[in-house]
Amino acid sequence: MRAVAQDYGIMETEWRLSENDSVAPWVGLSIPLYGSWADTAYSAGIEFPELVPLSDEAAARWGITVRDVPEWPEVESFIGVTRGSAVLEIGFVPVMKRDGRLMAVNSYKPVVNREVMMRRVAPARSIAERYATESKLSHGRWVKIRIPETGVYKLTFSSLRSMGFSEPERVRLFGYGGAVLPEIKLQDLVDDLPEQPLWHTGNALLFYGQGPVKWSRNYVGEYIHERNTYSDWGYYFLTDDASGEPLQFSEAQADSVPGTVVSSFPDRFVYDPDEFSWYRSGRRLFESFDYSAGGSRSYAFQLDGIEGDSVLMTVAFSSDSDNDSRLAVSVNNTAVGSMSIGIKGGNDVAAVAEHTFTVRGMFTDRSSVRLVHEREGNPAGHLDFIRLNFMRRLSLYDGCTLFRTGSGMRNVSFSIDGSGSGVKVWRKSSDGSMSVIPSIYEDGRTVTMASDYAADDELVAVDVTASLPEPVVVGEVMNQNLHGVGQADMVIVVPASGKLTAQAERLADAHRIKDGMSV
Repeated sequence: MRAVAQDYGIMETEWRLSENDSVAPWVGLSIPLYGSWADTAYSAGIEFPELVPLSDEAAARWGITVRDVPEWPEVESFIGVTRGSAVLEIGFVPVMKRDGRLMAVNSYKPVVNREVMMRRVAPARSIAERYATESKLSHGRWVKIRIPETGVYKLTFSSLRSMGFSEPERVRLFGYGGAVLPEIKLQDLVDDLPEQPLWHTGNALLFYGQGPVKWSRNYVGEYIHERNTYSDWGYYFLTDDASGEPLQFSEAQADSVPGTVVSSFPDRFVYDPDEFSWYRSGRRLFESFDYSAGGSRSYAFQLDGIEGDSVLMTVAFSSDSDNDSRLAVSVNNTAVGSMSIGIKGGNDVAAVAEHTFTVRGMFTDRSSVRLVHEREGNPAGHLDFIRLNFMRRLSLYDGCTLFRTGSGMRNVSFSIDGSGSGVKVWRKSSDGSMSVIPSIYEDGRTVTMASDYAADDELVAVDVTASLPEPVVVGEVMNQNLHGVGQADMVIVVPASGKLTAQAERLADAHRIKDGMSV
């Protein structure tokens, strides 16, 4: 295999056009792809950046600090395909740090690397092989359920019978859950509803469900969240009429003895209410409480098992003030610091700022965070979110604890306090597969056998005999077969009210007649 770099000239970022905006600029570049692009791996970067100091005022408006940015811009890239034509989209935030200060990238030279992949297996699947020809919902009886947050849920046999399943032990579970699906690399998703494994306890079925908040780790090791803007629930589908063998929990590879014992883990928590929007559109939503009503508010956090004296607390706040305002932050009546909200830009209705505080020796298992909006006049202000990163003692909390390593580890055993004989430890790998980790129980503690873990493995300690939350039943789902519909050049989505259906049909007819499109 040979890597080839495509050469481009010097390009301007034009970042100063966004200097007065409340969000950092994004520099994008589209590059058409030709030939055997599907057999090529692409990556992008920049060279020869021309740097100029970024003003403190612009950094405050964008909510950027030296701690937030890398030494070199992180360039993102993905391939988009429209009607058979491929385009490599690359982009980055034109800010980096140099010698401890923020610098803006004035101009740069883009570099695109392409690496031809050697075919070790059969050629890439055709469209017919990639996509299912029939939807799972096309036949059988299906019941839709929903969950409010990520965790382990119980489906009792009695509740399954009340849903109309006469043989609860035959029920199977399908669905993605509530996390927002990726906007790129859609080809990696399972076509149609993926099956999820169920744990059988004798009179109930347990499952790991994904709620509407998804977590990932940034380059400095902080867990950051992404909330599904379009749903407050994670949805799944139940049936007793699926073909093939049901998906099972596998047994994780582990030694027969314990390894290096780990008894604490990096945990995270976020308060992020989606209740208010400054615009009549957009995906960034805020708390409904308006700080113009009093200028301050306190938030209670229950952090059972918190360990260590350091907590990373990220606060995001917005205001429509015409003057620079600040947000003072305190924890348990002790001042932490303050952050500049900035001034809204000329085309904005509000300024949004985000700042991460390192809080030492203030948080306890019962803590209060107080925010005070310091401003001139009485402008509106709305909280976006408060996010915490902290270390936590590994113990069983309310029958179920979600935990993780935070980094790749080898030959590790987890020691879980407050356990019972019914505690099992599951692992959810990055590919979504679930496995059970062999463990032993003694004197109120469960210890797993030694195993290796990836940084993105999620683990669950759950008492399978405990009283666990049950999902909400939405109702029966009519059979539908979207995969059986022929290929379409365009899909028009209309409200269920039918108010725009006639106009959508007119638009569809125009494309069918004038463009020969399938709509």
